[in-house]
Amino acid sequence: MNAAASSIVGSQRGKHPSRVFTCPHGNTKNGLKKLDPLKKSINPAWLGARKRAADTYGREMQDTAPWGFRNLRVHDFRHTFGRRLRAAGVNKETLSALLGHKTGDITTHYSQAEIQELIDAVARLAENNSRKTHALTLLRAVSG
Repeated sequence: MNAAASSIVGSQRGKHPSRVFTCPHGNTKNGLKKLDPLKKSINPAWLGARKRAADTYGREMQDTAPWGFRNLRVHDFRHTFGRRLRAAGVNKETLSALLGHKTGDITTHYSQAEIQELIDAVARLAENNSRKTHALTLLRAVSG
């Protein structure tokens, strides 16, 4: 995990006896709310954080936050992580390990080729003057 994520996780350690990510719950006791472990990713704390982020976006950008931003799912971060690793040139085996996948087929779902990567691949054909290669395509006319 990067330094920012590590800092966030570190700041949560010790607040709960067995969990890092918790959610305040119930009445306050001595000014502190009881911390329950998160049981699912879509919970009131996540929904509230998502709404606050969209409101902040609206104030700072002076525009409504896009639908995808207002409806962001925790799982979307996994896709972003996979796409950014792919764009950084991380090989498939490392990408698969970081995403926790047992097979490469699942990893491919998270790391499809970027549009610019596809454009660059096609452009290489023109750069290499592909007509001078040893590849030969034969076309055959078939009468109907």
